[in-house]
Amino acid sequence: MPLRNSLLKLCGIGFQPVAFRRKSQAGSLCHGVIQQAVKCLPTLLILMSIPMTHDAELTHKKDAESGFEVYTAKVGNTTARLVPEAGCNLFSIEFHGTELLKTPKSLKELPGFMYGNPVLYPMPNRVRDSQFTFGGQTYKFIPNNNGNFLHGLVHNVPWKVTKSVASEKDVVIVCELPFEPGSEHFKLFPHRHTVRLETRITDGATRFTYTVDNHQGDKPVPFGMAYHPWFLYQGKRESTFLTIPATHVFEADPALLPTGKRNDVAGTKFDARTAKSLGGFVIDDVFLGMKSDKPAVIDYRDAKLKISLPASDDFTHLVVYTPEQPWFCVENQTCSTDAHNLHARGLKTEAHLLIVEPGKSHTGFAEFKFEKY
Repeated sequence: MPLRNSLLKLCGIGFQPVAFRRKSQAGSLCHGVIQQAVKCLPTLLILMSIPMTHDAELTHKKDAESGFEVYTAKVGNTTARLVPEAGCNLFSIEFHGTELLKTPKSLKELPGFMYGNPVLYPMPNRVRDSQFTFGGQTYKFIPNNNGNFLHGLVHNVPWKVTKSVASEKDVVIVCELPFEPGSEHFKLFPHRHTVRLETRITDGATRFTYTVDNHQGDKPVPFGMAYHPWFLYQGKRESTFLTIPATHVFEADPALLPTGKRNDVAGTKFDARTAKSLGGFVIDDVFLGMKSDKPAVIDYRDAKLKISLPASDDFTHLVVYTPEQPWFCVENQTCSTDAHNLHARGLKTEAHLLIVEPGKSHTGFAEFKFEKY
């Protein structure tokens, strides 16, 4: 659009109606316009070759059944829907008219971590025995996974929208969640700070940029951040291929918690450094050694669609969950499962627990990029 408009201005196109007293005046102007059009013919041909683009669209309305406000972003061939009041969950992504995520039948079911793309913070995935110790303080949680605690504190609470705007090329929605006295999540994790999440939708991508802001706090914030997309199969499972460019995978105990021992993926069933079919590849494991220049990639060969999952350098871990279901999960994480407990055991590299000191903040991102081929 900016290029198209610039070319129009260059050619002098966009005249206002003018009233003439004499026919000679009108004839003279018409002659000038024809000369200008001939002069600008090459530019006009370039203009005609530029595809029309459409501004991004952002709407929001209340869902009648749940009462939640639903934000809908449309940018080219990408449509995404987000509910701030249900954990800031971008629960639906359509690309070229095809839904990519598992969505609930009713939005009343959305709070939690079973649909869409839940945000997992400050302890992604499982916490052993539903407790950990940090800085001499013990944190305890209500078990929700066979005696363990699963998926953090923010996926089922309302976030506040602080910005929502559509431009020509994208839609940006910023939400925040303060940890402050009076909230249940602060009671369980009593560190005064704020988590912000900017969701940016472009044509062919959704980017999630988080910030942990500890400028109001008086003690360090130990955290991990993760996104838990429930991807739907697009075609046959055996025709869906996954690339996991990780160097190691954690040994897991029967409760699917990492023991702390990491094994090289080379030569094992977990080796998916080159594209591996999900046919018969049933796992629920934690990979580590991810690099920002080598993202995980999903290749739906029946649908001729690829999804890559690039992320910032702090996303060093990846959880992959591929049960015998019509969906699967590939989860970028800044830390290991049970990171706080591994950190307390001295396994700091394995855990990769991030710690934001008072007066500081930390920012990172993860992204889903879609490509038809």
